Amino acid sequence: MFLGRWRLFTAVLFAASSTVAVGQIDVSPQHVEAWLKRELQAAAAIPAWPGFSIRWRSEDPLTLSPKDIDALRSEVAGKPEHPRRHELEAAERMLRTGAPYVMRFELFSTPEGAWRFNSTYVDAKTFTDVTLTNGTAWKLSPMAIELFGDAPSADRRRSLAGERYVFVPMLASLLYGSLDRAAFSKLEIGDLRIDGSRWSATASRRSGTPLVLGYEGRWDPQAGRGFVERYTIVRNPSAPTFEGTGERFEEWEFHPEPGVWAAKRAVLTKPGGEVWRVHVFEGFAPLPAGGLDAVFAAPSPGGADVVRGPIPTNVEVGDHARAVVTRMNEQGQLTEAPLPGARESARWGWNTVGLSLLALLSFGVFCAVIARLRSRRQA
Repeated sequence: MFLGRWRLFTAVLFAASSTVAVGQIDVSPQHVEAWLKRELQAAAAIPAWPGFSIRWRSEDPLTLSPKDIDALRSEVAGKPEHPRRHELEAAERMLRTGAPYVMRFELFSTPEGAWRFNSTYVDAKTFTDVTLTNGTAWKLSPMAIELFGDAPSADRRRSLAGERYVFVPMLASLLYGSLDRAAFSKLEIGDLRIDGSRWSATASRRSGTPLVLGYEGRWDPQAGRGFVERYTIVRNPSAPTFEGTGERFEEWEFHPEPGVWAAKRAVLTKPGGEVWRVHVFEGFAPLPAGGLDAVFAAPSPGGADVVRGPIPTNVEVGDHARAVVTRMNEQGQLTEAPLPGARESARWGWNTVGLSLLALLSFGVFCAVIARLRSRRQA
């Protein structure tokens, strides 16, 4: 049913646009299709431009009802490290201030696939950084360092590599109009329609689960490319409640260095049009002194991280290669203890899992992944 409404909407949109598109050059469908396929391929990769990091933020308005907040208080009561505690603190802060909850992100990456993903909880004044390269793997938060050695286990590497499914979708919203959703689900572009400088298309499977995504936008002959202005989940039998959710992409801007187009905002909406999250592109930043070698270097107590600055001497260090955790006692002495697998992994990993869930919840396409993550969290 939603598929029919979406087609009617695009037809009305084109009818309206054709009345104001006087003098616009008609665009070749082949040009639009070729551009969409190039963007689709690029959207699935880890963004990387040598010499620059990428910065953006997410703003969440308060969407929980008073009843939801009360239930959340009961869920986390007496559990200071519960993965949803950040969510409760954010909701209570928004109730007091009326301001959205803000998270800031920065990605350092290489075309070869090495990366460092920094996440800053602005209001909570805390952060979580994750780094994965061929030569090192580690995590950093204000009072903890987690080291995985030069050759982490296959399971651990897969776990760390899963962070890309947090930052790639957010950046793909701002850089590629969420075309990564179609690439991730192996969908094909079809039903391409063009009217003047306006275009619309669907992405779907020829067989299997009939997932259908809708895209629409404009073609800019001066820029020699198109711009996605709207993305919608048209049909998703695996999660029908997500049908009608989508994003709109506002104020596409060209950044001369490194020569990239990006939307200023990606506005995420519910089926009724209610805004529940906004991604804001903050720009590209030159690399700090020492370049990526310094950015990827593993932190140490009492040292200085090139991005975060001084690291406390009493920070805890979990060394997975040696299976020990090092702490400083009240007398300033370092002590070592075994690093328990399941218990310690849960403690160290909750901040990252919480952030991963928060980011992944943006995208109905990934509902099956979310379900698996939730089942692990509750186990």
